[in-house]
Amino acid sequence: MSIRRFARVLPLPVLAFVLAGPVAAQDELEAGMWTGTVIDPNGEVFDLQYDVSYVDDALVIDLIPPPEAGMSTVPTSEPMVDGGTLVFTFDIGQSISCALQHQDDGSYEGECLDSTGGAAIMTMMPPVDGGD
Repeated sequence: MSIRRFARVLPLPVLAFVLAGPVAAQDELEAGMWTGTVIDPNGEVFDLQYDVSYVDDALVIDLIPPPEAGMSTVPTSEPMVDGGTLVFTFDIGQSISCALQHQDDGSYEGECLDSTGGAAIMTMMPPVDGGD
């Protein structure tokens, strides 16, 4: 069946969902506890958790460092997913801007840049089904 004929058979809202489905799925993060790592500009690797939630339909991401880091939870500012790219900023004494690309396995990975141009690599893995 051609796309043109397919389009005549389906109602417009259904057709829009079918054609845009994969892109739309990347524009919303699953709520829950994500896990991952940060490789800082010096090459040191740190584990990190990401508390992803929604408040009044707005995406909220809090960064949770491991206890040995001696830091408390760090809120992100204006997190959003646009076209498969998750962007947000956070402040730990300097502003850091992140742009993470959606990966085929459902994770996000990309660079975070600090105000001096230092780059870190951040990875976010989605919550595991059946976890605690």
